[in-house]
Amino acid sequence: MYVIFLLRYLNDSYIGVAVGFLSRLILYSDTSNKIFADQFMNYNGLRIIEKYNLLESDKQISIILDVLSLVSHLARLTKDYYPKINETKILEKCKILIKHEDPSVRSKVCNLLGNLCRHSD
Repeated sequence: MYVIFLLRYLNDSYIGVAVGFLSRLILYSDTSNKIFADQFMNYNGLRIIEKYNLLESDKQISIILDVLSLVSHLARLTKDYYPKINETKILEKCKILIKHEDPSVRSKVCNLLGNLCRHSD
């Protein structure tokens, strides 16, 4: 998974493009073909969320939406990803983002929370 390794060398000003690209790749994964999603998770791709503080309220809305969509889709694919999703402390970020001024951000947070509940009682 060279894309994940290359992220280490990205300048902060280009992280939005990289996250958008990764988000699109993962969104095309489904339960029958999740090779890229598996690779992304196995190579700790979610660490970029913490490294670049991608879910901070002051980030561009497009970046926040891409990250929320990416994580939401991963949660939808399989509960096997839940431990690594939890490691990112994303629920702490969701507590803040659920109050975001942009309604599309609030909507994506709700969608993510719903997908995290998808595989549980």
